[in-house]
Amino acid sequence: MYMLGRMYRILALVLILFCSDFEYRAKSEAATKIKQTVSNIRNDLRNRVGNRTRNQDPLSIRFLVFGDWGGIPFYPYSTVIQRRTAKKMAQFASRKEVQFILALGDNFYFTGVRDVNDRRFQRTFEEIYNDGSMRIPWYIIAGNHDHDGNVSAQIAYSKVSNRWIFPDYYYSRTFEIPGTKGDTLDVFMLDTVLICGRTAGNEDDQPIPQTRSKNYSKQFRWLIAELEKSKAKYILVAGHYPIYSACSHGTTDCLVSEMVPILQKYRVNAYLAGHDHDLQHIRPDLGPGNWTVEYFVSGATNFINPSLIHKRTLPKDSLKFAWASLFSYGGFAYMEVNRHRMVMQMYSTAGIMLHEHTMPPRF
Repeated sequence: MYMLGRMYRILALVLILFCSDFEYRAKSEAATKIKQTVSNIRNDLRNRVGNRTRNQDPLSIRFLVFGDWGGIPFYPYSTVIQRRTAKKMAQFASRKEVQFILALGDNFYFTGVRDVNDRRFQRTFEEIYNDGSMRIPWYIIAGNHDHDGNVSAQIAYSKVSNRWIFPDYYYSRTFEIPGTKGDTLDVFMLDTVLICGRTAGNEDDQPIPQTRSKNYSKQFRWLIAELEKSKAKYILVAGHYPIYSACSHGTTDCLVSEMVPILQKYRVNAYLAGHDHDLQHIRPDLGPGNWTVEYFVSGATNFINPSLIHKRTLPKDSLKFAWASLFSYGGFAYMEVNRHRMVMQMYSTAGIMLHEHTMPPRF
């Protein structure tokens, strides 16, 4: 009886495996047909509207936004996700005629670079983002992994590469909006590691206050002074650490308490961040009469983490979008600014627009 029962179990296992394999092959064949159909439709659409979408809005500022792109510290010094997103962003940048890139830190995993001659500059940056459409200005800030190495070497690399723009730990840039009489976009690039400190290494650890810069308040004073005198039609503030996040690292408490009041007071349009390896849009509702700051995370260009473990810690109903798929090769963000509106779009490496949000001018 024991042997008979064992034979039945073996037979059942064989049938399950056979049926599973049959179902898998059937699904695979169906998926292949669907994929081919989608590809045919996409190619047809490209042929029909490709030339018309190339210069969708010539009177605009167009740029990519992404962080956490920094490869790996051993051969081949890049990940599959990084290479795939680099290829897709190059195609996208060519089609949209992107003008520059905001690179939001963690430029070199896991311990930054040693000096200005470190091979990582070539292997993780120059050789990966080598398409002509990506040979545009990269405005760089440091992330926590960069601070585990030599950030001053990354700043010094600005003198080696004419597209690597990293003049100081924090700085600003002003861009004039085409077709206007002096309307501008102001972008403030911050070092949030100096402000809040380094992390201990665990995913959900808050930055350690004891490790932040002794002169961290100097950065706040600089930002406030610059915002005070800004007449820009749009303002973006960017830092590596997110202010709000639903993903594995979660909200950065020190930025909520110290940065949010500044962003509100000076009517900043949006805060851009990386650190978490996904795409997010968070929009806290502060009620009638209060200025709304949008919070975006774009950190899915090298690693992917679909966790939403901190979703419940966000302000009620503030999470408008979150995406990270382990079955994808990452994603990135694109922004377009004209005299009438600022648009944020988020894309997967499949070329699919996952999310779009439009923001009005400050005045």
